[in-house]
Amino acid sequence: MKVINLISHIIRMSKKKRKKILLQVFFVFTIFLFYQLIMQIVTKIDKHGQDVKEEEIWKFSRHEPNGTLVFDAVERPKFCNGCFKFGYHMLKEEPATCQNQENIHLVFLISTTPLSLKKRMIIRDTWASYSKKNTANIRYAFLLGDIAEEGIQEMINTEDKFYRDILQGDFPENYYTLTIKTLMGYHWAAKHCPNNTFIIKTDDDVFINIPAVLDMIKKHENVLQSSIGGFCKKDIEPVRDIKSKYYVSHVEYPRKRFPGYCSGTGYVTSINVVKRVIEVSRNIPFFHLEDVYIAFCLDHLNFTLQNIEGFNTVYDEVEHADLCELKSNSVLVVHNFKKRPSFLKEIWNKHCDI
Repeated sequence: MKVINLISHIIRMSKKKRKKILLQVFFVFTIFLFYQLIMQIVTKIDKHGQDVKEEEIWKFSRHEPNGTLVFDAVERPKFCNGCFKFGYHMLKEEPATCQNQENIHLVFLISTTPLSLKKRMIIRDTWASYSKKNTANIRYAFLLGDIAEEGIQEMINTEDKFYRDILQGDFPENYYTLTIKTLMGYHWAAKHCPNNTFIIKTDDDVFINIPAVLDMIKKHENVLQSSIGGFCKKDIEPVRDIKSKYYVSHVEYPRKRFPGYCSGTGYVTSINVVKRVIEVSRNIPFFHLEDVYIAFCLDHLNFTLQNIEGFNTVYDEVEHADLCELKSNSVLVVHNFKKRPSFLKEIWNKHCDI
């Protein structure tokens, strides 16, 4: 109402007074808009400055073997003399996996997490069932870190008593200790599994086409005595985006490109390579990306990365409209991008004339 009265009052004014007031309003409005524009520019400059400052801080961050971050860290050397000792102990190291060794040909080391019971159950019921409860020539073990919650640990204890297929170390369970988890599996396999065994490290969200994998090993068994095979890429740039979980700081890896690595979704090698990786790892400083770290060890050993077709098949609704395509001999490892554990069962239960 007051606004209406004010407008009526201005209209009744003489043209000269009305013009003067309107000029004053225009001037105040212009000053207000100019102030808003300046504040936006200042905010952007401040935010840019904060981003730059944050990036500078993260450039000097480095992961410790237990998964924690250290800032103002010194540059990680490419090689050292005994600087990285695997000092962790086993909480569970007596699965049935490598008992009755006379017929063991292939062992799967499956990275998992304490709360992923459903994923483990589905793997036991699907592709890991080829192991016949760890009595056939194919064996498997789940790899776990330590969990602080006693209730969850009790559940794992009960699960292990029933299935006897869990390896657990006393390192913290988190994404950045995957390197330690894989090395734990390698240490255990080197100690307990036969010398002619092949080892595949994989994750709990993939489908493994066992018949195709066995054919692949037969084809590559010689080259795998001095290499790791899988979905391998060479000359790859590290991720420098601090928002990514794959972020690599400049002190962790100062060079512009990795020499290469095989995707941690699944890679295969011989027990010979596993033992050599364990030996050299004490001289290769810790690196938090597990698949890249294993490649660092191979690079120092002058071993090779063997790209093998079919090792990182990603489900495509058009290309794989018929799930039988995922059980063909050209498919070895299917990455479950849907993140639904039941997706593995859908593939497994699909009846195919192959």
